[in-house]
Amino acid sequence: MPALSSSHSERLKSEQNFHDKQAARVKVTPGEGGWIDCETPTWPNEPKISPRMTHRLLHLLGDFTGKRVLIYGCGFDPGATWFARRGAHVTAIDISPESVADQRILMEAYNVQMSLRVADAMHTPFPDGSFDLIYGNAILHHLDSDGCAREIARLLAPGGVAVFREVQAGNVFLRLFRRLTPFWRTPDEHPLVEKDYGIYRRHFRRVDVTAHVFASMLYLFAHRMWAMSLRLMRIDRWPAESRTLLRACDHVDYFLARIPGMSSQMWFSLIEMRR
Repeated sequence: MPALSSSHSERLKSEQNFHDKQAARVKVTPGEGGWIDCETPTWPNEPKISPRMTHRLLHLLGDFTGKRVLIYGCGFDPGATWFARRGAHVTAIDISPESVADQRILMEAYNVQMSLRVADAMHTPFPDGSFDLIYGNAILHHLDSDGCAREIARLLAPGGVAVFREVQAGNVFLRLFRRLTPFWRTPDEHPLVEKDYGIYRRHFRRVDVTAHVFASMLYLFAHRMWAMSLRLMRIDRWPAESRTLLRACDHVDYFLARIPGMSSQMWFSLIEMRR
């Protein structure tokens, strides 16, 4: 493993401290009605803001039963448990010891087996070609794109695939929102732009990017502001009428994504990288 630069070490420490604090504030509650949802691989603290995005994600993941799966930056996301419950051989890593501890709670609660490690995502301890599938949720924008691409390509077995859900930087309103809420993020975060996708394309045989969430983003922000005003920080269920409106917004996004230039304005991207 190469020696870490002082700047990289400082960045790691900053990320670790931030995510340790985030994880420490989370009460991991397995089970029906709890905050943690192991039924779909999504963020535990947000509603499912795009059924189309979730459907696309499941399509990209395919059948992973019996495959070696690396959860790249597991956080306190239930994704690792979701994969393990469906027959994958799961390894999960994160820079935050608190997040890994939360994953251990989920692993024991759902009686699944996983290998959990505190590790730097850009300098992992695994041999070349260790994994058939790598999955990450909002992790790449915390990392240097070139170094990260090299490590993911190294870890994937021939024919392997990496799938990531990421935030994008193109939307001016999202950029403004991020500037107004620096306490919700780390200083080194950089939501992805086309240049980042170009870097990943240099390291993989094939990289496909689809963009998601524009109209439904506005709905989510309105709901979150309302929830925050009532000091309800844990959003776990949506009323039926809200789900109807959300589906309508999702249909609007489907057509908006086909307008030239609109993809960069979407909040999220799904990235598929193939060795």
